[in-house]
Amino acid sequence: MSDSGDQTTVKSYVTDKVKEIYEQKEEHGSSLAIAQLAQLRRGAGNDPANNPGLWEIVFGKSKKTPNFPEHYKGKGDALSYEEQATYAAVTLFALHQQSRSQLMHVPNFRFGTAVGQLVLQTSESMKKRFDALLKARSESARRHYLRSLITLLRSEEIAFDYGQFAQDYMQLQNPEKRDAVILRWSREFLYGYEPKKSKTSEETSKN
Repeated sequence: MSDSGDQTTVKSYVTDKVKEIYEQKEEHGSSLAIAQLAQLRRGAGNDPANNPGLWEIVFGKSKKTPNFPEHYKGKGDALSYEEQATYAAVTLFALHQQSRSQLMHVPNFRFGTAVGQLVLQTSESMKKRFDALLKARSESARRHYLRSLITLLRSEEIAFDYGQFAQDYMQLQNPEKRDAVILRWSREFLYGYEPKKSKTSEETSKN
């Protein structure tokens, strides 16, 4: 499995892909775009190998995105980390975008921060799902918890950076880099969860 090369390529590829999917639906409202989004949603949280019909949408060339980079394609029977991450990001975005007119991709707003904001806006019990995701050691378990979290984020209309998410998810699959991603997501969660102090409370704490 590949985990080398220019990782920002996965980030930029996913960013361009989700923007294009959104624009096709919101700006053009084509029946093809709507049908593709529905197909992608059904693939969210599922094994890419069980959804070959989605590969052309996720990895194929289009007007605004090139073909998936050759050096990121898996060899033999195994999916590369890049393929897994790209498929997960694009299909989860389609789920996140369902029934939302505003783009659910926001540059530089991280996944962990978004989940922290979700817990702050809803219930602390939601954190258990995030903790379960961080502890998961199989792809099927990660996919399950991610689908659940994305559905909740959609309900609260909390968007995040899908390009960065794809890059993180690519590294999460690599045992040598997994701990770094878990640490990063945990830190991001804390920053999203911390209530912003008012000027009054800040002044009180200084006295």
